[in-house]
Amino acid sequence: MNNQIERIDLKTEFLIGIEAVDRQHSFLIDLYNDLADKLNQGKDQPEIEEVLEKLFDYTRYHFSTEEKIMEARRYPGLESHRRQHQTFIRTLSDFSSHHNLTGEGLAGVVNFLGQWVQGHILITDKEMGEFLMPPARDTAA
Repeated sequence: MNNQIERIDLKTEFLIGIEAVDRQHSFLIDLYNDLADKLNQGKDQPEIEEVLEKLFDYTRYHFSTEEKIMEARRYPGLESHRRQHQTFIRTLSDFSSHHNLTGEGLAGVVNFLGQWVQGHILITDKEMGEFLMPPARDTAA
Protein backbone atom coordinates (compact mmCIF):
# COMPACT_ATOMS: atom_id res chain seq x y z
CA MET A 1 0.00 0.00 0.00
CA ASN A 2 1.42 3.36 -1.01
CA ASN A 3 -0.34 5.63 1.45
CA GLN A 4 0.70 5.34 5.07
CA ILE A 5 -2.05 5.33 7.68
CA GLU A 6 -1.35 7.92 10.36
CA ARG A 7 -1.21 6.76 13.95
CA ILE A 8 -3.15 8.64 16.61
CA ASP A 9 -1.00 10.15 19.33
CA LEU A 10 -2.73 9.85 22.68
CA LYS A 11 -2.61 13.39 24.01
CA THR A 12 -4.01 14.99 27.12
CA GLU A 13 -6.70 16.62 24.95
CA PHE A 14 -8.29 13.16 24.67
CA LEU A 15 -8.89 12.96 28.43
CA ILE A 16 -12.49 13.77 29.33
CA GLY A 17 -12.23 13.30 33.09
CA ILE A 18 -14.16 10.04 33.47
CA GLU A 19 -11.54 7.43 34.34
CA ALA A 20 -13.30 4.38 32.86
CA VAL A 21 -13.99 6.19 29.59
CA ASP A 22 -10.46 7.61 29.40
CA ARG A 23 -9.01 4.10 29.88
CA GLN A 24 -11.26 2.77 27.15
CA HIS A 25 -10.34 5.61 24.80
CA SER A 26 -6.67 4.80 25.37
CA PHE A 27 -7.24 1.11 24.60
CA LEU A 28 -9.34 1.98 21.54
CA ILE A 29 -6.54 4.21 20.23
CA ASP A 30 -4.00 1.45 20.92
CA LEU A 31 -6.09 -0.96 18.83
CA TYR A 32 -6.38 1.63 16.06
CA ASN A 33 -2.60 2.18 16.10
CA ASP A 34 -2.01 -1.58 15.99
CA LEU A 35 -4.22 -1.74 12.91
CA ALA A 36 -2.42 1.22 11.31
CA ASP A 37 0.95 -0.41 12.00
CA LYS A 38 -0.12 -3.72 10.47
CA LEU A 39 -1.42 -1.97 7.36
CA ASN A 40 1.70 0.18 7.03
CA GLN A 41 3.91 -2.89 7.39
CA GLY A 42 1.95 -4.78 4.74
CA LYS A 43 0.89 -7.58 7.07
CA ASP A 44 -1.26 -10.44 5.80
CA GLN A 45 -5.01 -10.01 5.48
CA PRO A 46 -5.87 -12.44 8.33
CA GLU A 47 -3.75 -10.42 10.79
CA ILE A 48 -5.38 -7.19 9.68
CA GLU A 49 -8.89 -8.65 9.84
CA GLU A 50 -8.24 -9.96 13.36
CA VAL A 51 -7.28 -6.50 14.65
CA LEU A 52 -10.11 -4.85 12.72
CA GLU A 53 -12.63 -7.24 14.28
CA LYS A 54 -11.23 -6.55 17.77
CA LEU A 55 -11.49 -2.83 17.08
CA PHE A 56 -15.11 -3.09 15.89
CA ASP A 57 -16.07 -5.28 18.88
CA TYR A 58 -14.32 -3.04 21.39
CA THR A 59 -15.95 0.04 19.88
CA ARG A 60 -19.40 -1.48 20.48
CA TYR A 61 -18.42 -2.34 24.07
CA HIS A 62 -17.07 1.17 24.63
CA PHE A 63 -20.21 2.83 23.25
CA SER A 64 -22.31 0.68 25.58
CA THR A 65 -20.19 1.78 28.55
CA GLU A 66 -20.54 5.46 27.66
CA GLU A 67 -24.29 5.14 27.19
CA LYS A 68 -24.75 3.39 30.55
CA ILE A 69 -22.80 6.17 32.27
CA MET A 70 -24.88 8.83 30.53
CA GLU A 71 -28.12 7.05 31.45
CA ALA A 72 -27.11 6.69 35.09
CA ARG A 73 -26.17 10.37 35.32
CA ARG A 74 -29.22 11.54 33.30
CA TYR A 75 -27.08 13.27 30.70
CA PRO A 76 -29.39 15.46 28.58
CA GLY A 77 -27.37 14.81 25.42
CA LEU A 78 -27.74 11.03 25.67
CA GLU A 79 -30.05 10.50 22.69
CA SER A 80 -27.97 12.65 20.35
CA HIS A 81 -24.79 10.93 21.53
CA ARG A 82 -26.41 7.50 21.11
CA ARG A 83 -27.48 8.39 17.55
CA GLN A 84 -23.88 9.28 16.71
CA HIS A 85 -22.78 5.90 18.02
CA GLN A 86 -25.48 4.10 16.03
CA THR A 87 -24.64 5.99 12.84
CA PHE A 88 -20.96 5.16 13.26
CA ILE A 89 -21.67 1.42 13.76
CA ARG A 90 -24.04 1.43 10.78
CA THR A 91 -21.41 3.15 8.62
CA LEU A 92 -18.77 0.60 9.59
CA SER A 93 -21.19 -2.25 8.88
CA ASP A 94 -22.04 -0.77 5.48
CA PHE A 95 -18.35 -0.40 4.65
CA SER A 96 -17.56 -3.97 5.59
CA SER A 97 -20.56 -5.49 3.79
CA HIS A 98 -20.42 -3.40 0.60
CA HIS A 99 -16.69 -3.00 0.07
CA ASN A 100 -13.85 -5.40 -0.29
CA LEU A 101 -11.84 -4.62 2.82
CA THR A 102 -8.47 -4.84 1.15
CA GLY A 103 -6.14 -2.25 -0.35
CA GLU A 104 -7.68 1.17 -0.87
CA GLY A 105 -11.09 0.10 0.48
CA LEU A 106 -9.52 -0.93 3.75
CA ALA A 107 -7.40 2.23 3.89
CA GLY A 108 -10.57 4.28 3.46
CA VAL A 109 -12.27 2.48 6.35
CA VAL A 110 -9.25 2.91 8.61
CA ASN A 111 -8.85 6.59 7.77
CA PHE A 112 -12.58 7.16 8.39
CA LEU A 113 -12.29 5.28 11.69
CA GLY A 114 -9.32 7.34 12.88
CA GLN A 115 -10.85 10.67 11.95
CA TRP A 116 -14.23 9.82 13.45
CA VAL A 117 -12.78 8.54 16.74
CA GLN A 118 -10.64 11.65 17.19
CA GLY A 119 -13.47 14.04 16.34
CA HIS A 120 -15.97 12.20 18.51
CA ILE A 121 -13.68 12.17 21.55
CA LEU A 122 -12.52 15.76 21.15
CA ILE A 123 -16.01 17.21 20.65
CA THR A 124 -18.91 14.98 21.69
CA ASP A 125 -17.20 13.05 24.49
CA LYS A 126 -15.56 16.24 25.80
CA GLU A 127 -19.01 17.83 26.09
CA MET A 128 -20.25 14.77 27.96
CA GLY A 129 -17.22 14.86 30.27
CA GLU A 130 -17.66 18.56 31.01
CA PHE A 131 -21.29 18.00 31.95
CA LEU A 132 -20.70 14.87 34.02
CA MET A 133 -17.44 15.96 35.63
CA PRO A 134 -17.64 19.73 36.10
CA PRO A 135 -14.44 21.38 37.31
CA ALA A 136 -14.04 21.73 41.05
CA ARG A 137 -15.00 25.16 42.33
CA ASP A 138 -12.62 27.25 44.31
CA THR A 139 -14.33 27.63 47.68
CA ALA A 140 -11.57 29.76 49.21
CA ALA A 141 -12.76 33.33 49.15
